[in-house]
Amino acid sequence: MPASTPRPEPPTCAPIEALLLRAQRSGAVRRDVGMPELLALLSATCLAAQHHGWDDTLRTGTLRVVFDGLRTS
Repeated sequence: MPASTPRPEPPTCAPIEALLLRAQRSGAVRRDVGMPELLALLSATCLAAQHHGWDDTLRTGTLRVVFDGLRTS
């Protein structure tokens, strides 16, 4: 695994991966998204929000864009 890939503790990763797989099987989430991509997106978004002091409106809007990008269509 490259050094840039997020490495959450296994207890954190398992429930997220289960939700991702379930959403992919139902057709709600793109099949080309894996755990490394999902964790990178969520980690980067959270870190940016914290570092730059995003307000609720910007956090909500940014997450909406991220989640829309994960959908199949």
